[in-house]
Amino acid sequence: MSTSYGKRLPEKAVEFLHFNNRNRKNSAIFLVTTDQDGYPHVALLSPYQVVTTSEQELFLAVHKGTRSQHYLHTQMKGTLILQMQPAVEYLKISVREEQGWVSENEDVLYRAVPSEVLEDYSDKAPFISELLFDQKNIYEHYKAGFERTVEYMKSRQSS
Repeated sequence: MSTSYGKRLPEKAVEFLHFNNRNRKNSAIFLVTTDQDGYPHVALLSPYQVVTTSEQELFLAVHKGTRSQHYLHTQMKGTLILQMQPAVEYLKISVREEQGWVSENEDVLYRAVPSEVLEDYSDKAPFISELLFDQKNIYEHYKAGFERTVEYMKSRQSS
């Protein structure tokens, strides 16, 4: 059964994704967008590509030219699914492209605002594992992108 958190991220999600949290883990984050016919498309993002500054604001670095980036840009909305054992959180988001962002690796940075946050949890059948990715071949790339995002977040806060 789903529990609504309104438009605010729960504290555990903020702690997990906050840009000051350097301990990123390799838990897949699902970005669901829809095409022009209403069919869903799923992009698998890493916690290096999704950061938050507060319970009301997230930033997503999505690879430019992918279908998911196109649909996110066209629809200006999507849903993030976070694996937060023993539950799953669904973040319905509205997005806009960050114009001040410069990426060396062809990512587009989107500012996302939750329009609804839901948590699905069953005390009879809680989640006991999550989908993790092997980051040994991609860690340096993800870490560099994450560091650029952190610097951007810091510059936004100081201005």
